[in-house]
Order: sequence, then structure tokens, then C-alpha cells
Amino acid sequence: MDSNIMSSSMALTVYLLVQSIIYLGVQSLQMVRISAPDYIRFGDPLWLNCSCDLPIQSIYSIKWFKNNHEFYRYIVSDAKPKTFYNTTGIYPDTSSTEFGNIHMTQTDFQTEGSYRCEISSEVSFQTIHESKDIRVYYIPKDPNPIIIGKKSHYTVNDLVNLTCTSPLSLPAAQLTATINGTSVVDSNDARFQHRVYYQHYENNLSAASINIQFSSRLLTTRVPFECHSAISHRHSRVAEVALWTTYKSPQQLSDETTFYSEDKPIYYDNQESAPEDQSEPTITGLRQTYQMSDLLNLTCVSSRHSPVPELRWFINKHEVDRQYLVHERPTHYTEGQTVVSVRLQYSLRSVKPFKTFKTNRFAVSVKCVESLTQVLTTGKETLIIASAVEPITDNSFGAVKSYMENNGHTIQTNFIDLIKLLTISAFLMFFVFNKLLIVCFLYLSH
Repeated sequence: MDSNIMSSSMALTVYLLVQSIIYLGVQSLQMVRISAPDYIRFGDPLWLNCSCDLPIQSIYSIKWFKNNHEFYRYIVSDAKPKTFYNTTGIYPDTSSTEFGNIHMTQTDFQTEGSYRCEISSEVSFQTIHESKDIRVYYIPKDPNPIIIGKKSHYTVNDLVNLTCTSPLSLPAAQLTATINGTSVVDSNDARFQHRVYYQHYENNLSAASINIQFSSRLLTTRVPFECHSAISHRHSRVAEVALWTTYKSPQQLSDETTFYSEDKPIYYDNQESAPEDQSEPTITGLRQTYQMSDLLNLTCVSSRHSPVPELRWFINKHEVDRQYLVHERPTHYTEGQTVVSVRLQYSLRSVKPFKTFKTNRFAVSVKCVESLTQVLTTGKETLIIASAVEPITDNSFGAVKSYMENNGHTIQTNFIDLIKLLTISAFLMFFVFNKLLIVCFLYLSH
């Protein structure tokens, strides 16, 4: 009887233990997601959103950090769950901030930094986190550059020296210049000399300048000179896979060594291509297993973007040379966006696997980096340069002087004769006019 009771009690204990393990496994944290912009304009409000795959009742706390300094804490079980800590650059709206969602009413240069959200589970006491860098940009209200150095007129021997300068901004503006529609920055035309330089100020603000110099002999007609400025946000996104082997010693590696692909957000051979609405780059063509003697034949597909994205391949943090890449035909969409694809063809035999610290196994890292440019604002300034004229030289004055010396008497005589002729003509006109007046008076008196 006692043995039956003990057996039943032990069975119940094992059952409860198994159920607890299952419950804890179900309730464990798997992922933390941060929703926040890559950049914010100076002065604009900002939302920081942090969420996870657990219901709020299973969460113990949510914490936010900026540059490793805690500035917000939410304890779910507390009567007053929200706590704010004074932090430079953080301006929270305490009324609209709730759970892991923080609303900041304003931003400044001190708001820039690395943000981290930590979530702790109520049941398993597990804590996981996610981080994101946020930059603060200063975009001028008037983005048009200014041009200095223009003269009212040029002669054919002058040097045209023009400087175009952008207003202060963060990031710095990119400048281009054209003369009569032809770029003088990208061309190799030796007739034009140009220099691009930057002036740096407080809070990382910069002003970009471009100086253009050329001979006025090129000004055969009126020529338009245009200076264009563009302020852009450039960032990168990554798709990465890892091939690993069970061997833990380099002596065990051979052509028959088998590498296994990790479970990553990529697309295998059973899918022809990545979805068209993807917002990140993807790697297609990955196999489940590879031999050391196999050829990596992978394709990186970019996200839809305008301007055209740039793709680069890396193996174990080293950029792959162009000779191993095949650039496929891009896909253009009516909205002006483009998707590009770059295929990697590289022998695994040429790769030296590295030893991982966590698993103590040998692995190969394969990464595709997508670089994107987003134009934030543009500006333009135009001036018209007048055509150059022939200068009056010393030779010209010499010719006039010589003519006067050789023909001075003739010119003087002709001038005196002209004065005499004009005097006689005036006298005759006065005489005739008086005679007409007398005739008219006699006619009216009769």
C-alpha cells in the first residue's frame, strides 16, 4: 500500500516537472524586436518601440538604455510601473509612453546614440535584448548652395575662378558642377581644374565646397554654370549564412569534410527566388550540405530601392574579388525602384574555416552586404557667365597714335572746313526764315 502511494506520488512529481519544463519552454523569450528609424531630423519627435513574442502578463520588466545608460524602466507588476531616469538627449512624453513604447517630444544632437531594449520573463527570469543605432541629421531649410567669384565681364586672357558652397548640414552635402550641361567633376577634361573640400564645425556640422577654374577662352558664348547639392542617408543591410562542420581539429578537415548550413532567414533551392516585396537582401541557392571540394553557387538579391542598391559579398569578413562575381540583369519597376542580383561562385577549398568560440567548431561565414542611399534633400544654384571679349591692348593704342601722327594735319584741316560749312548753312537758313516771315506779314495785312 505504501509503495503504491510512493509510486503515485513520484509519478505525479515527474508529471508536474515535465509540465513545468514544457510550460517554461513555451513561455521562454525567443525574440526582441526594436522598431525605430535609422536616423531622425534635428528637432523632430521620435518613437521607440520594443516588443517580444510573449504576452504582457508573462513579462517581468522592459528596460531601455542609451549608450549603456538606463533611461526608462517598466515593471509590469508594480502599481506605478513606469520609471524615467534623466539622460542627456532623452525627452520622453511621460503620458504617452507605455510598456516598451517611448514617445520623445523632441530631439537634438545629444539624442544620437546606440539604443538597447531589454525584456525579462516573469516565469523563466530569462533576459534577452536587441540594439539599434540612431543618428541625428541636420537638414537646412534652404538647401540651395551659393556661388561666389563671378565677374561682370571676362576677357579672353582671364582665369574663371568660381566656388560653390553648400549650407551647413549633417551629413555633409555632396556637390556636383556642370558647365553648359557637362559635368566638370566626373569628367577627365584637362581644361577644367576642380577641388572639393569640407569645413567642419561644432556638432559635426559641415559645409562642402567645390572650386572650379578654367580659362575664359572657353567662353565663346554665354555659358550656364550650375552647382547641385544633395544630402543623402547611406546605410547597409546584411544577409548572412554560416556553414559549419562537426570537426573540432584542423587536422580533421579534408575534401570529404561535410559542411552544414545554419537555419537562417534565407531561401533554399526549393524556392526559385525571394519574394518581390522583400525589404532586406536575401541569399538564394543555398544547399543543406556541402563538401570541402564543392563550389559555392549563391545569389544575393537586393531589396527594391531607388537609387539602385549596391551589393558586395564577404567570406569570413574578407570582401570577395570581382572575378568570382556575376552581375545579373537588374529588374526595374514602374515606381522607379530597382532590384539587383549578384551571383557568387567560389570554391570552398579556397576558404580557410575559422574556429567558433561558442561551439568550438570550424565554420565558414558567407555574407552579402546591401548598401542603400536615400536622398533627403537637393538644391541647385545657376549663374550665366558672359562670353569673353578681346581686350584693348597696347598695340591697339599704338596703332591709333601712329594714325593720328601721320594724318593729324589732314584731320585738322577737314575739321575747320566742316565748321565753316556749318556756319554758312546756319546763316542762310536764318536769312530765308526772315524773308518768309516778312512775306507772311504783308499777306495778312492786305
